[in-house]
Amino acid sequence: MIAQQVITLLLIGYLIYLIDSKRNYFPVPVILVLIGIGLSYITFFDSVFITKDMIFEVFLPALLFTSAYQFKYNDLKDNFGIIAILSTVGLVLTAILMGYGTFWISELFTPLTLTASFL
Repeated sequence: MIAQQVITLLLIGYLIYLIDSKRNYFPVPVILVLIGIGLSYITFFDSVFITKDMIFEVFLPALLFTSAYQFKYNDLKDNFGIIAILSTVGLVLTAILMGYGTFWISELFTPLTLTASFL
């Protein structure tokens, strides 16, 4: 049963790869995640057990590699300034907004301290 599930999953991954074989930069990682979420509702895959280690050591590196592989070096060089700003200032602003947002919304349910909201 497990072998059939693995073969089915590999077939799905290969089909997605074939769709993007012309390098049209189809968002393969996003599509694979969405397909995975959809497959989780099919009873055929109920016995598949995925651990935290499998996600961090198998699936996540493959998804990140696919995204990085499709990104051209010249695009990185041309857009370095905006990428640097968004990856630093954008990250800090997002963390601040999420912390205060969590603090504000938690008042409706279980009040959290500001420190706990940022954590």
